[in-house]
Amino acid sequence: MEKGDVAVFWELSQTTSINGDPDLALGAIQEYAASHGPVKHKIAYLTGPNEPSRSARLNQLGVQVKHCPKNGQKETVVHSMVVDVSFHCALDFPQTKTVVFVTGPDRDFTYLARVLRSQGKRIIILVMKNGRIAKVKKPDAYYPRPPLRTPDMKVNRQIHHPKHPPKQKKKDIRAKQVAQRH
Repeated sequence: MEKGDVAVFWELSQTTSINGDPDLALGAIQEYAASHGPVKHKIAYLTGPNEPSRSARLNQLGVQVKHCPKNGQKETVVHSMVVDVSFHCALDFPQTKTVVFVTGPDRDFTYLARVLRSQGKRIIILVMKNGRIAKVKKPDAYYPRPPLRTPDMKVNRQIHHPKHPPKQKKKDIRAKQVAQRH
């Protein structure tokens, strides 16, 4: 894929161990992103209370900061990022060739990444690993479906296809049969 404009979307709540030094964090992010083209847009999302000193420092570094307070129990940051990335790539800056997600292991952007890839965008995923930012080496293994287990992420839920439900244990099947007879 050819080089072109790069846009970075940074979910600050997922990178808490490096947020204390935004210069260092942004340097690492730009190091990964710059090999794909000039980083034209950097947007960070805060979920907690407004932190003027952190926001001001990020602004000085050329990062646009968006505050996404919780709406009751639900965080709005993921929804804000999905809308922003969609508009950014489709309407505002369609010349963007690479989208960088700085996020956690929760895979909130699975569908969006798939759609962007189908539109010819390169997707780079950066996550926290051992207190540092690391590039996901195989983004297609990260998206669209999480692995059942990886060394750095604990994913305990099993994923089943609707046509292939999980196998039941024999004692559970037997208990159902007995219950149906009575």
